[in-house]
Amino acid sequence: MRRSLKRAAPSPALSPITLDELIRAQLEGKLFALGRYDDILWKVRAGYVAVIYGMLGLLVGKESQLVGFVGAEGLLHSLSPITLGVSVCAMLIDLAFVVAKLRVVAARDRLSDLTANRARDRHLTDEQYTELLELLHLSGEHFTMPPLGLVIGGIWPLLIYLFAPAVMYLFIR
Repeated sequence: MRRSLKRAAPSPALSPITLDELIRAQLEGKLFALGRYDDILWKVRAGYVAVIYGMLGLLVGKESQLVGFVGAEGLLHSLSPITLGVSVCAMLIDLAFVVAKLRVVAARDRLSDLTANRARDRHLTDEQYTELLELLHLSGEHFTMPPLGLVIGGIWPLLIYLFAPAVMYLFIR
């Protein structure tokens, strides 16, 4: 269930936004962004599966006229570079979105930790306060790598991009 982050236009009579309100809005916004990244990733993955296996089914399937014309092995040899190229491109696109998503996860986790510390003690060191302010910015587009544990846990779906080239390789051998 997604909630829209649209808010009513601020009235000049309202007081300025507090740090707590800004933190809360950023935590909600980062959660919303994670959902959007998931939507994009599954569209890329579903599109990849539909294109690769649709192409292979049409060109190599039982009803294909090309198999009789070129031969199954020749057709598989000519489709291998295409399959590999589409797989690598889709994997790189997927990887870029996974890394951006994991940056948001790391930033949201750290923002939550600092917010909990601030709520408990009502005091942050100057270094923590500076980090808190940085975490209020967009995090998915920063040029930093997320923590290794998040990366390892987040990239397992990329294995789908290995199956089609592996199957092609096995059939050609």
